[in-house]
This record gives sequence, C-alpha cells and structure tokens, in this order.
Amino acid sequence: MTLRVTGDRRCHHRPGAVPLVSEPEPFETMPLGYDRAYGGVDPRVDYPATPADGEDALGLLMTVPGAYPRNPVGRGFVVGNAPERIDGLRLPNVERVDQQLRPERIVCADMRQWARQPVPGGLGWVDLGWFPRCVFGGALPLFPAPPDVAEVGLGVLPADFATRWGPGRRGLGPDDPADVLADLVIDHRLFNGASLGLVVPPLRGDEAIVTTGLCPEGQLALRLPADPPRVHLRLAGRPLEVRLMIHTVGLLVDERLVYLVWRASAPVPADHALGRATFTDPDRTGLEELEILVT
Repeated sequence: MTLRVTGDRRCHHRPGAVPLVSEPEPFETMPLGYDRAYGGVDPRVDYPATPADGEDALGLLMTVPGAYPRNPVGRGFVVGNAPERIDGLRLPNVERVDQQLRPERIVCADMRQWARQPVPGGLGWVDLGWFPRCVFGGALPLFPAPPDVAEVGLGVLPADFATRWGPGRRGLGPDDPADVLADLVIDHRLFNGASLGLVVPPLRGDEAIVTTGLCPEGQLALRLPADPPRVHLRLAGRPLEVRLMIHTVGLLVDERLVYLVWRASAPVPADHALGRATFTDPDRTGLEELEILVT
C-alpha cells in the first residue's frame, strides 16, 4: 500500500464553484492514524426520511447520521456546498495515492452518496463498526452503500454483501431483535482490524518486510522470526491436533519494535461437539475441560 502525506490544508468557500484549497503547510513529522485520514462527521446531516428496506435497530451502523461510515474520526468530509461548512474545513494529511481528495470531490452533495467519496488511507487499526469491516458482523450503514461501492472493486466485498451478511436477508424488522441476534451470520474477517492494503494471506513466519518513508533513514527492513511457539491443547485429557498461524504483525516504527500474535485452533472431537450457539444462548459444553500449554 502506498500513501501520500501532505501538510495541513484548509478550504475556502467559493459561490458557484469548487472550494479553494490552501497550499500545504510544511512539516517535519506527521502521524499516520485515521484522525489524519479522510473522514469525519458533518453534524448538520439529518436522519433519512424513511428507512431503507430491511433496516432494523440492530443492523444500523453509525446512528449519528452525518458520520462518514468508513472513518468517522477523520477530516475533510462535508455534505453540501455552504460557506459555514466549507470555510476552514481541514483536509486529510494522509491519503491513498489512488483515492486522493481533489477539489471537485470535497463536497458530498447528499449523504446518500457517501460511498462515492474517497476510501481513507492510514496505518492505524480499523474500528469494528466502520465500513466495510462492520459488514462481516451483519451491520450496515444508516445510509446504504450501493453494490458497486469501491470496496467491491478493491476485492474486499462481494457485490451481494448487503444480502449475504446484512440483517435484511430474512426481512427481519426492529420488533424482532432476538431473532436478529440468533440468525446473525459472522464472517471471520470481522476480527481483522488491519487497514485496507495491509491485509495479507497467511504468513509462515520468515517473510521479509520493507517500509519506505516511515523513518528518517528512508527504509526499514526486517525479517519475521521463523521459530513459532509450541502450543499444546488437551480436551478431557486427550491431545488435540493444533493448527498454528500468525494472526497479527504489528510494526512500531518509532520504537523499532515488532510484535506478533499467533492463533491456535483445533477440531473438537465429536463427543464434545458444541450445540448451536448464538449470542443470546451461548453453549460452552465441555470447554471447562480444555487445557492450554504454550512453550
């Protein structure tokens, strides 16, 4: 993933024209978190007049109607070309090179068109409730995204994401929240909080990592350790076949530190198989007999 980092910029309203953008201010260092990426909240946006098909109280994301679903903590998102919204508006410092905020794209004409705005770029964690990560847990934005949203073209979501994971797939409404929870389908990708562009196939543990432009030296190169931990699982005294893989690689450039989180899993024997578990009725049968040893 390649990012473009720019000094502080602000907007100035021009009647009947696209906003005027100030020249970037010089800088020496710049945080690359999502508070400096494209996004934010326009508090002047009101709730939609009528709910979209299949909406329910548990399936709505961002109950603040003017929150940019991809990143509500960023800067630069504004709905409507009015002086009180444009003048002094701060623009993002960090952007994906393929999703830069051009002057003609600064104003989002209507909240229902939020999906046409830039995909934010950053190196921080993506929150569980942000689009598109939230989709894998069955939650959809208050203002629905179209099937051709940018994340579909980027290969992050399939075009049928709303019907595949969204609460509207069974036509449930706000009067039946228990059934919504019981029928909720969660995709394992919900638990991946990495930024778009930093999600990679399973790692073995000996890969090389090279960053450019993140430290004064220019490049930072390292290789992941090739000696994974040894994890032993026993259930009711019987050993299980453990599958081990790297779940998260964290690179702390300023501290010159790297941390790894490993994930272990194992099939459960048939006589200890769990029943049909839901959020409202979990089943932990037999798990009190699970022993974990890490060496």
